Amino acid sequence: AREVRVPPHYLSKLLATLSRAGVLQATRGARGGYRLARPAEEITLLQILEPIEGKRVRPGCLFQPEQACREDAPCSAHHAWGGVKSSFSRFLETTTLADIRGGAVPPAEGGRRAKRARPPRRTTRSTHRREPTR
Repeated sequence: AREVRVPPHYLSKLLATLSRAGVLQATRGARGGYRLARPAEEITLLQILEPIEGKRVRPGCLFQPEQACREDAPCSAHHAWGGVKSSFSRFLETTTLADIRGGAVPPAEGGRRAKRARPPRRTTRSTHRREPTR
């Protein structure tokens, strides 16, 4: 818990939830702990997030998230949101734990790996010059 900076009680609840969902396997005792129930290549992000987040993992309507998107009565964001929602769902359904292990980026469409965006460099010195005040 200290290593990942998560409160121990919260982490134990998460691990127990994932164990009940069949993602992890728990072993009791002095040498016990948790391990993956299946190979990382067989566990999707959806299988990890759904037991924890519930229905929120599969978003509904953008303006009324508790309701499913409806083709017969679409909201003003329906068509634009539908593409984003589909991409997000496809990502969770097809990306496995093995794909993201060690910070690796899952393959982009076409089989090639997508480049990971680098965070902007932090500088201690301001590069902005101030104009003198008069």
